[in-house]
Amino acid sequence: MAELKISDLSVGDLVLNKKGFPTKVQVITSEGNMRCGEDAKPEHSVHIWITDVSPIPITPEILEKNGFRKNGKYNEWNIGEWNENPFIGVSLDRQSLRVRHFDNDIFIEDKVLFVHQLQHALRLAGVEKEIEV
Repeated sequence: MAELKISDLSVGDLVLNKKGFPTKVQVITSEGNMRCGEDAKPEHSVHIWITDVSPIPITPEILEKNGFRKNGKYNEWNIGEWNENPFIGVSLDRQSLRVRHFDNDIFIEDKVLFVHQLQHALRLAGVEKEIEV
């Protein structure tokens, strides 16, 4: 699995903890650790070092769970149509992502492999969408 750096993550990102369960980043500290869990309250979250988390690969199952539909015979998944607002397209084969939302148009090629990267692109485009894993 790919190794994450603290600079790869933002508050709200989903990652896998050491036991392989998805968890949400709630706080990032300058020491390279985080609070992860339901929220940042101590009773709902735990301290985790960056070395104890891994990225969540984007899979067809995750895309379907989040409202994406397979686009034809290719390994591409969409929310919306090209001329709709928003449009979100993910190509698992090309590891690319396209987000169109009002005046924002973001295209990332050969780099989108993980759920936190999808979350970053959606935020940049101003799309309010919580990703479920």
